[in-house]
Amino acid sequence: MSFEIIDNSIQVGLLLIAGVACLVEGFRTQDRRFWILSGFYTSISMGTLYYLLYLVIWGVVPQIFYVSEIAWTAAYLFLLAFCLIETQKYRKKVDIPVCLLTAVEAVTVIGWQIPCPSCLFSAVFAAITAMIFYYAVVDFRNEKRKLTFFMAILIVLQLMLYIVSAFMNDFTQFNLYFAVDLLLMSTMCSLFFFLKKEQNR
Repeated sequence: MSFEIIDNSIQVGLLLIAGVACLVEGFRTQDRRFWILSGFYTSISMGTLYYLLYLVIWGVVPQIFYVSEIAWTAAYLFLLAFCLIETQKYRKKVDIPVCLLTAVEAVTVIGWQIPCPSCLFSAVFAAITAMIFYYAVVDFRNEKRKLTFFMAILIVLQLMLYIVSAFMNDFTQFNLYFAVDLLLMSTMCSLFFFLKKEQNR
């Protein structure tokens, strides 16, 4: 069995569990942040599930797969909404060093055509991830919160995943791509635990 199928199956399962856990916690605490985070997890897992089903049924890796790309972009819109709630006190703050880092992040997205070769998709994804990255880093610089630190790391790992994939030809065995992918998934899941920990303080 291809390791890509194993990797994506693990992702779908764990991210759906994280999404359900967020929903349960959201209903228990009536905290809308958990519901928004659940939207993030669910969109990522549904996009990955669609990709996984295509992979299993057709047996080939699609190079451009807009259905999953749209679901993953929607997930980052949920993450952006979550980030804006978490960092609202810094909404009007301009941090020049972080602006420069964010510009590098956005140029990387557009330059590497992440998540796909469409200029429109890349520009939209660059705008979404740049805003998440900027506010998460600004918040971390001021508050030293693990939650926002891992949001910024999540964006970096997402970019690394696409860049590493450009140099990989074999997706049947474990390699650097899957190491980054599993680290990315762990970082995504950690957001729930950091949010819950902060809320319990």
